[in-house]
This record gives sequence, C-alpha cells and structure tokens, in this order.
Amino acid sequence: MTGSIKASRTFDTPTRISLPVETYSNDVDWIAVQRVIEDDRPLPALTREEQRAAALLLTAAGRSEQDAARLVGTHHRQVSRWKQQAGMKPVRVLRVCEADDCEGQVKALGLCHRHYQQEQRRRNPQPPKPGKTTCRRGHAYPDCLGYRKDGKPYCRPCDRAARKAYRERASTATRDDMRKAA
Repeated sequence: MTGSIKASRTFDTPTRISLPVETYSNDVDWIAVQRVIEDDRPLPALTREEQRAAALLLTAAGRSEQDAARLVGTHHRQVSRWKQQAGMKPVRVLRVCEADDCEGQVKALGLCHRHYQQEQRRRNPQPPKPGKTTCRRGHAYPDCLGYRKDGKPYCRPCDRAARKAYRERASTATRDDMRKAA
C-alpha cells in the first residue's frame, strides 16, 4: 500500500448579516452597505455613516478589523475606534513570553523585551573591553597606579609632575607680585 495524502479544505460559510428592511434611513443607504458587505464589485463610495455601519456589521459577523477596513475604505484603527464607541469589545490578542515564569508581552521571537535582549547577547557575545595598560603620558599600569581617598585611581608620576608644575607657577607668581609691589 502506497502512502497517499488526502488534502481537504474547509471553507467557512459567511455569516448572514441582517440589514434593515428599508433602503434608506438615518443618512445610511442600506443597499450600498449591503453591496460592500457582500463584496459586490465595483464597491460603491460610502459616506462616513455608511462606512461606520458596514464596519460594525462586518466585525459583529466575525470579520477582522483589517478586513472590514479594507472593504469599507478606511483604516483598521478607525474601525477599532468605531467598535469602542459602539460598546463592542476590541479584539486584542496579547501573546505572553515563552520563557519560564514570565508573563511579559511578546516583543519578538516569542520573547518579552528582557528575554529577547538576553537571547541577543547569547547569540552575539561582545568581546571584553581591554583594560587600561598605560596612562595618557605612557606610564605603565598597575606599577604607577595610586588611589585617592574617594577611591578614584590616579597615576603617581603624572600627579607628582602636576604638583611640581603648580608649585613652580605659584612661586613665580609670588615673586612677580613682590616685584610689582616694590
């Protein structure tokens, strides 16, 4: 017996949408709305009220907001606002992070922001930064390294040279001041 694969496709029967009996009421042409709902091409141009009525009827019948927006000629966010104004619950599916004991909202790859960042670091590890080996004047660390009272490191030879230069400037300035005073 050879293995045969049977493929079957089931089609959802469209939900029948009941419309008012009259053809025109409250600034809504119900015939135009019906043509849009049934996707009867070419689609008629709808007024704002007709778009709203058609979108609400389509979403109530189980069509997605995107599909309803495409048919009535508006944006899916507008359909969502109309649903909210009509008191219908907005359909919002929030996916939860796949990591253990995490209830975060999915960002990408089925993971929340925190676990996604961890996964990125695991996939693309950064090489460690090399430690400093010399000061800006070339003195070798850690041989010349000292620490101040506040815990900050400094280069002893550079510090000694800076103090000496300060003392020389201060003594020269004092001598100049004495000459000016005399």
